[in-house]
Amino acid sequence: MKFLSQGVHSGSNNVAGNSFFRKMNKFLLAFGLTIFLNHQSFALEVQCAVTTGGSTAMVSIKPTIDVYDYSMLDTPNGFRFSAQVNLDIDKLKTYVYYKPKSKFVLITQQNFTLSEFSCNKAVSSQIVYGGRLEQELSVACIKLC
Repeated sequence: MKFLSQGVHSGSNNVAGNSFFRKMNKFLLAFGLTIFLNHQSFALEVQCAVTTGGSTAMVSIKPTIDVYDYSMLDTPNGFRFSAQVNLDIDKLKTYVYYKPKSKFVLITQQNFTLSEFSCNKAVSSQIVYGGRLEQELSVACIKLC
């Protein structure tokens, strides 16, 4: 109990304590600012325009560290587009599936590196053909920062 009363009420300990907290606050602020500036290249979001069968849909992909978290879009003509932005490796992963009967079958999987220079620029563009009549699926993604 003596320690608590000295730390709170004693003038000399209080000044030393305030000085310590001021230094810690400055350190934490500088540390946080450094982390923010060093990681500003991470995508805030990636948006993909998926076009097939004469219609276009937008898919927003939020960055994640969960390897099982994907954004998905199923199209009426049997395609499935799935994508993920992984913060650990700063990459966009895209998957295109086609459902010929009862299950989706993977047609293509691609990785795109997201660099600090790709902010507000196109990071991927792909055209995939699949299905009985070789239907076309077009995907174009942009990194928003």
